[in-house]
Amino acid sequence: MCVIGEGVTNEDVLVVIGLDVEDVMQQHIIHINLNRQNCVKSVSKTPTCVINESASYIIDNAQYAVGLGSSPYKQLWKWHEGAEWLRLQDMPAGRRRHCVTAVGHVIYVLGGIQQPDLCVWW
Repeated sequence: MCVIGEGVTNEDVLVVIGLDVEDVMQQHIIHINLNRQNCVKSVSKTPTCVINESASYIIDNAQYAVGLGSSPYKQLWKWHEGAEWLRLQDMPAGRRRHCVTAVGHVIYVLGGIQQPDLCVWW
């Protein structure tokens, strides 16, 4: 049995936001448990367009997705499992192919490029 986030602590989970299936970007969020074989769980869908090369980071069990939405890809969203997505203030400039990290509770978006709209809704 695969249980992620229900009473399980100290396990490493890889979080995938968006999934490229046959050249169509899906809006799923997938948790892959790295401590247990074949333990994969679809936990949510993003409320907006996800493109290739978006980024995310987890702080205090909150998922922050950076660079979502239509061009210029500057939307910032926050999500807790079991809660609705919350759109935060947009970044000053949009990004693709960027990295994201945090120091304390401050999120840093590093590098990346700006590109025209690549969203295709399915």
